[in-house]
Amino acid sequence: VFQGVVGGGTGTALASLTTDAEGKTQLHKNVTTTGAQTYGDAVELVGDVVATSTGNKDITFASTVGG
Repeated sequence: VFQGVVGGGTGTALASLTTDAEGKTQLHKNVTTTGAQTYGDAVELVGDVVATSTGNKDITFASTVGG
């Protein structure tokens, strides 16, 4: 569960983000990386969420996305 902004703010973007195939990931706020984002499990969007790769890398959802 990511309840706050992930990798937000100037100079604080994560290099990448990967989740495994088990369980569920809940995103409550925006997610910013410089590299790829790979969500291996089901993703639940709780509120308005924007996933961004500032390096124009892939953002991949291997399972369902709901919210």
